[in-house]
Amino acid sequence: LFYAFYPLWWIFHQWDMLIANRFQSAWNLGFDTLTVFPDAGTGATTVDGRVWREVVSEAWTTIRTSAGNNASAAEAETRFCRIGSSTTTDEYQDLMRSIYTFDTSSLDLGANITAATISFFGAITTQDALGDPKANVVSSTPASNNNLVNADYGQLGTTKLSDTDIDFSVWSTIDYNDLVLNALGRDNISKTGISRFGGREATYDITGTAPTWSSDVVAEVISKTADTAGTANDPKLVITYTPGTAKRNLLLMDIG
Repeated sequence: LFYAFYPLWWIFHQWDMLIANRFQSAWNLGFDTLTVFPDAGTGATTVDGRVWREVVSEAWTTIRTSAGNNASAAEAETRFCRIGSSTTTDEYQDLMRSIYTFDTSSLDLGANITAATISFFGAITTQDALGDPKANVVSSTPASNNNLVNADYGQLGTTKLSDTDIDFSVWSTIDYNDLVLNALGRDNISKTGISRFGGREATYDITGTAPTWSSDVVAEVISKTADTAGTANDPKLVITYTPGTAKRNLLLMDIG
């Protein structure tokens, strides 16, 4: 719908940003937007990267719920999510998840978020015989907003924040993969601080259901990170909102 009605959205957006917010806040139609990206590497305000458990041969429940043993926040491409089976029947050798934090503090507490989309520019997808894997986003609570550690593997939620999964078979490797956030996803956005999301395989990892096992195969989707030059391919969170009263008054004061 966004793309079908983009010209109309663009007109309303320009009206809000250039006319309503500057001269008469009561005329705001609710099409203000904020686009944010994670910072590259670590040490700044936000981060993106992956956390995982690997070099094991374990039952599905064990690998899914045990402690992570690796993390990386400094790769140009990262595994958004991955499942790797071992050569032992019904056991798995690696499971990967990803974490993304965004500085959304420029939204004021009174802002009304009407829509939001989180997007990941695809790089590679692999779907061997491991059932029907899909990708989605969940909440995350990493130990730090600007770095990742092994223990963050266990800090991702199990509630989908988008109502539509992305099947691995249609994961784009040349464009953005968009996940429109549902009401819980929009509620996960901080209006005064850092918004934290996680990437997780949806059919099996989120639900706890064991995949269809085959020996020594992989199902994964890979995406670009903020460690690539510029922001053209970076993970991004686009928020449509109506400013709160305090922010509208500041905008009018700036004009005055």
